[in-house]
Amino acid sequence: MPENLSFTGSEMKRKRPRVITYLSILAFLFSFFYLLRFSQALIQWEILGDLPLSISPLYLVINGLVWGLSGLVLGWSLWTGRSWARKFCLIYTFVFAAFFWIDLILVAEPIVLQTRWIFNLAVTLLTLPAVYFCLNSKSSRSYFIRNPAKID
Repeated sequence: MPENLSFTGSEMKRKRPRVITYLSILAFLFSFFYLLRFSQALIQWEILGDLPLSISPLYLVINGLVWGLSGLVLGWSLWTGRSWARKFCLIYTFVFAAFFWIDLILVAEPIVLQTRWIFNLAVTLLTLPAVYFCLNSKSSRSYFIRNPAKID
């Protein structure tokens, strides 16, 4: 019997692997950060409009809302073990990494790119394989196997 399945009475219950718990908590924290960015951009709209920004405050609002809400969906899907969560998490991670770098190159101040690119590259190169291996461990793969009694 796979290690992440346990029987309680006549029903089969899937036990969430620790790495999936950590990933889902990180997704919820990530989501909280972006929803906070969204709310602060709305609250500080007038101040942001008066600053000499290279982008519109609308960009900050949309960016915070999109990544915040999608992060909530990601965290929830990982936590509840939805059958599509593994694929969604992989796609989400790669899309976010690509968007992060595009944003850094096109939107951020040049000094930010010049001073932080090595750190950002190191985090990107460590995070992508870490997420991949967490989602493809034996316990994680069996956790996301569709349970016929559960409706996704």
